[in-house]
Amino acid sequence: MSDITRGNNFSEVVRGIYRSGFPNMNLYGDHLNGLRAIIKLVEAPYAKPIQDFVVTNGIQVMTFILKPNKGQGERVSHKDIDDFMEKLLNVENHPALIHCNQGKHRTGCVVACFRKLQGWEHSAIIDEYRLYAGHKARPLDEEFIRLYEPGATTQIAREANVAGWGQGQ
Repeated sequence: MSDITRGNNFSEVVRGIYRSGFPNMNLYGDHLNGLRAIIKLVEAPYAKPIQDFVVTNGIQVMTFILKPNKGQGERVSHKDIDDFMEKLLNVENHPALIHCNQGKHRTGCVVACFRKLQGWEHSAIIDEYRLYAGHKARPLDEEFIRLYEPGATTQIAREANVAGWGQGQ
């Protein structure tokens, strides 16, 4: 995994999959070259430079609005994560960028679920989540990560050898 760009939590998850907060050309424009897909976890529209970049480069933008894990009523659903994973695990969408607003909570949860599909130990998954969330780590996110059990995406992950993604990078 590459170093985190602290200004926006930008980092490589595995070769071909990146994570970040809301895209900012000034922070990591060069890393966006060659992207095939951006997977947004929030509704906010892009600033004009990002919109222009997406159009000019033929990048597919997929939006999966995930609820944050906070409070009594708001929680991301396991089905939403499974739907998201189907897109993420499709290598035809790579290289891909996953992002939410800050690259901490929603992005952290989906990356944690991806790590479960890779077979990571729970403690390592939580350590990575906390690395990006910092002092804003949410107990409800950590509970969601602990309880998440992949559905149909488990078979897709096996067929794609997701456990081997990132080995030897």
